[in-house]
Amino acid sequence: MKTSNQPASNTKYPVNLVTGLLGSGKTTLIRHLLESKPQNEIWGLLINDFGEIGIDAAALTNPQNPENTPLMEVSGGCLCCTAFHGYQQALSTLLAQKVNRIIIEPTGLGHPAKIIDLLKQPPFTELVSISGIIGVITATQLSPERWQKSAIMRDIVTLADTLIVNKNDLATPTELAAAQSVLDNTYPPKENCIVTSLRNSVLLAPPNLVDFKQIQQPFYLIAGLDEHAQQTAGTPQPFASTLPLCTRSEMRIGNTSTIGWVFDSQLQFHRTHFLAWLNSLIIDTDKNLLRAKGLIKTGNEWQHLNTVDQQTQLSDIAWRQDSRLELIFSHALTERDIAALESGLSECLFTRN
Repeated sequence: MKTSNQPASNTKYPVNLVTGLLGSGKTTLIRHLLESKPQNEIWGLLINDFGEIGIDAAALTNPQNPENTPLMEVSGGCLCCTAFHGYQQALSTLLAQKVNRIIIEPTGLGHPAKIIDLLKQPPFTELVSISGIIGVITATQLSPERWQKSAIMRDIVTLADTLIVNKNDLATPTELAAAQSVLDNTYPPKENCIVTSLRNSVLLAPPNLVDFKQIQQPFYLIAGLDEHAQQTAGTPQPFASTLPLCTRSEMRIGNTSTIGWVFDSQLQFHRTHFLAWLNSLIIDTDKNLLRAKGLIKTGNEWQHLNTVDQQTQLSDIAWRQDSRLELIFSHALTERDIAALESGLSECLFTRN
């Protein structure tokens, strides 16, 4: 027997892709969508973390009502390449739970083209329809210089049915004007473009986003696949962490490298020391830190950490299970690099009796 909020047997399940570069605000957007979705609907999430630690999925976990938002996590690579098999399995699992809609968030290093391809192939083409692709990018990222250099960014913008230019409050008037200049010269022109600050704005109405389809579709695909393959090449490598109360440590070494830790919930981060250590990584151009994200205990509460484009944000979060930290660098980490990272991080950690 089907409940009234489940699709009929001959109806395809709508799927949305939320794409964007590292730190653009994809997870924040998904939180907006979930908070304002119809109350009688169940939306499933398929979240992809390039690293092994799984921070984005944990940040979206609803401990009070998990059955209302089934969540599948695929970590340790990109959905479109190294984690492709996991992507197929996770999608099948969500469809078996009879959700009303599925939102897929690829890693910020991912490319949407292959994810779209899978949805258009049997058996999924008979079960799902792409309701809309939502691209999220910051005004700072959308610069003419980066537009010329990054084929992945061009593809993300071109493929998006709705484009959200996020973090306008953190951009200068010059950067906002430059971003608008880039958008004015895109083809086909974006028919639904929203310039906003997701962390400060009122909730966005989902029908304007999840069901919008651009009429004039892009006529070429896809320039950024080779660039994507170069960025995400690498293999997972275990390493034994020297940090206290570390229950898990993971590393992926390649052209882009990630390193991450999971800590017991007893461990706390000294907020001032930690932010100073993180800032030292940000301002040191030799370190080439692309992104930092985490769920960290800084007292009695946990906070969601997000660092991108040399800016760090901390916000309260309901997560209470453990502390997690992941760093992404644009170069291969050496043993000396890892030792230096753990030495600096150790000065920021403590436990209370």
